[in-house]
Amino acid sequence: MKTDWLQHLRLPYLAITLICFLLTLLVKSARPHFSTSFNALILGWLPSLLYAFGMVFLVLTVRRFPWTYGIWVTLGAITYEFLQAGIPKRTFDPADLIATLTGASLALLLHHNRQHLRPKPSNAPPSSNDASPPDDFPSNTASSEPPPDVPSPKAP
Repeated sequence: MKTDWLQHLRLPYLAITLICFLLTLLVKSARPHFSTSFNALILGWLPSLLYAFGMVFLVLTVRRFPWTYGIWVTLGAITYEFLQAGIPKRTFDPADLIATLTGASLALLLHHNRQHLRPKPSNAPPSSNDASPPDDFPSNTASSEPPPDVPSPKAP
C-alpha cells in the first residue's frame, strides 16, 4: 500500500526548523563583525537557543513521533553542552546550557499548546469525556407510561 509521505509531516514545523537553522548560520557568521560585549551578551548564546529550538521542532515535524522524542533531543543537546569541556577548541559555557534548555523548552511548550488548544473538528466522534447516556438509558423525565420492563399494577 502506497502512502503519501507528506501527510506524515507537519510542514509549518519544518519551516520553523529551516528558519532556525538559517538564523543560526547567520548569527555565527556575524559574530566576528560585532564588539566583544555584544557578542558575549547576545551572539554568544543565541545559536544554542535557536539550534535547540530548531532540533526539537525537526523531530516533532514527523506526526508519528511522540512529543517525548523532543525530550530525548533536549537531553542529547544538554549532554553535548557538557561534553564540550573535553573537546579540543571547545569550551563549556553555562549560558549556552541555559540557552539550550530555554530553546528546547519553548519548542516543547509551543508544540503542547498547539496540540491542546487547537479547536476540535465538528465532525469528530465524541470523546470519552462526553457524558451522554446511551440510547437505552432511562431518562429522568416523568412519563405517564411505566417503562416496558416494569409490570403495571393490577386493579383490585
